[in-house]
Parts: sequence; structure tokens; C-alpha cells
Amino acid sequence: MFQKQTLKIASAISIVLCTIGLLISVLGAFFIENGETTAISFFLGIISWSLLLWSSVIAYKLCIGNYDLYESHYRKVGYCVYAIVVTFILFLWVGLVLGIVLSLIIFATLRSLKRNLDDWASSHPDFLANEPIEKEK
Repeated sequence: MFQKQTLKIASAISIVLCTIGLLISVLGAFFIENGETTAISFFLGIISWSLLLWSSVIAYKLCIGNYDLYESHYRKVGYCVYAIVVTFILFLWVGLVLGIVLSLIIFATLRSLKRNLDDWASSHPDFLANEPIEKEK
């Protein structure tokens, strides 16, 4: 569930789901005319889905990049990716946009993890290698 390959597939799926959610929100904002509150909720949905899409891309980059993550980091990425999938399911079945707060939390978590790993990698260039280091048994 929190393996690198599983998270890579799950993050690719979350990219597709966020794109669908973003398209639904964009279409709803332009074609449904029930009043100002509906338009505002669709525009907030557009912002939320954009942030969730960006978060999914960051998660995918963390899973396919040269990052040698610890298991706890894979758990953070996994929880964020699975929260994005659950958000999409709730959006379709209940019509609920969980809001900009949830998307900001997920985005901040993944962005800070990636930024910390990038900063560490730039300050320790001798540890970067194209092939993973074999662990001693």
C-alpha cells in the first residue's frame, strides 16, 4: 500500500481524477447559472482541484525521481494521494467539494517534503547517484 510502485500508480490515477474534477468544476462554473453562490462554489472548486492536481504531480515526481525516501516519507505521500482519491469519490457521489483548506493542507505537506529533499540533495551532492545504493544485509 505504501510501496514506491504502488504509490506511483496511485499518484498517476490521482492526476487523472484531479483533471476530471477540474474539468467538471470548470464546466459547472461556465454552464450552470443558478446564482452567485453556485458560481463561487464552482470557482473555489477550480482552485481546490488545481491545488490537488499540483499535489498529485508532486507526489508522482517523488515516486519516480531519484529520491531515496524513508518508509515514513512514503507513508506521508501515500496518505496524501489516498486522501485525494477519497476527495474525488466524495465529490462525485455526494457533490461535496471538501474545500480549499484540505487541498492547501495536502499541497503544503507534499511541497514541503519535496522542498526538504531537494534542499538536502543540493547540499549533499555526493549522496546522489543514478542507481540506488545496495543496503548491507
